[in-house]
Amino acid sequence: MPVNARPSSPHAGGGSHRWPVQRFIGLRWSPAVWHVVTVLAVLVACGCSGRQARPRNHTDIAYDRLRVDTLFIAKDGRRVVQPMNKDGVAVIDAAAGVLGWPAWQCNNPDCPGRQADGTPYLFPWPNPFISVNPDGTLVARQPNMPAERKVFDEFATQNCPACKERRSLASESPQQRQQYKDWCQPHELPSAAKQRMELDKELQRISAGAKPPSK
Repeated sequence: MPVNARPSSPHAGGGSHRWPVQRFIGLRWSPAVWHVVTVLAVLVACGCSGRQARPRNHTDIAYDRLRVDTLFIAKDGRRVVQPMNKDGVAVIDAAAGVLGWPAWQCNNPDCPGRQADGTPYLFPWPNPFISVNPDGTLVARQPNMPAERKVFDEFATQNCPACKERRSLASESPQQRQQYKDWCQPHELPSAAKQRMELDKELQRISAGAKPPSK
């Protein structure tokens, strides 16, 4: 099960699995290492034979759209902004087991977490079955015990934590529950919106066969 995927249903016989993850910390590379990396990047870009780098295509655009700036929020409130990654989670503090999850926002106009200026309430949607080892590797496991399956059911239903405190879940109609769920949407940073807009323009140029604008 990919780390950023939601399991469709809990089942027995799961166990844990170690997942590699990039550390979200600044690597202190030496000047020599940077020189080697720069040379390799130039060689790759030029095809190692003096040829120009190949033109970007639709696949490149699709890949870049998946890696736009993303706000990650930890359960303790800590926040980091990093490009989205294949795991869909940021390791904020591996030693302390702190993970950051992509931010969601509640668009309920009456959300008690909404700020005075109208800014929507932002919150993480942490997966209780994903953890991190001190070395930074992620561990994903399946819920096996009945108590764990109950936790899974609660996780699988997206809810705004601020709204949930005031809701009467036992007496809500299916329509009301769906409305609260629909109010919860992924949060998009302004920089991410700008990145996607620029990528869309680039995609239009590629589709039209136009050359990229000169810099």
